[in-house]
Parts: sequence; structure tokens; C-alpha cells
Amino acid sequence: MRELKFRWEVPDTSLSTSTGYIHGNTKVHLFNIETGESVCKKYWQRPLFYDEVEYLGNDECFCKRCLRKYKKLEEVEHEH
Repeated sequence: MRELKFRWEVPDTSLSTSTGYIHGNTKVHLFNIETGESVCKKYWQRPLFYDEVEYLGNDECFCKRCLRKYKKLEEVEHEH
């Protein structure tokens, strides 16, 4: 099985939000470990710098757009 180049992480504080902290309602996003960009294109952060979050099926904690992409990637992985 080939290794995916994505992983789940909570986004860091953002200059665009200018709050200086991570909001309690922040969703977990799927980040490309090579580019640091989230799949939904909403965030960028330093690749592999933050802790990885394991997806255990609790969809309400995860970005909907990132989750759709993740599920498509999982389907492709299971077909091979």
C-alpha cells in the first residue's frame, strides 16, 4: 500500500483571522505534507510541524470539504 501525502491537523492561528489564537470551533483539516496547503485551500501551514490527528469517523470535528476528498482518496486506496 502506498503512503498518502496527506494528514489531518488542526490549523494554526492565521494572519487572515488575526485573532492570535485557535478558536474552539475550529475543524480539523487535511493537509498536503509536501506543500502545507489544506485540501479545501483555506489554510497553509508548515508541513509536518504540528501533531497529526487520527480520523476515527467523528465527521462533525472535520472540515466537510477536506473530508470528502479524504473519503475519495480512501476509496482509491482500497481499489488497489
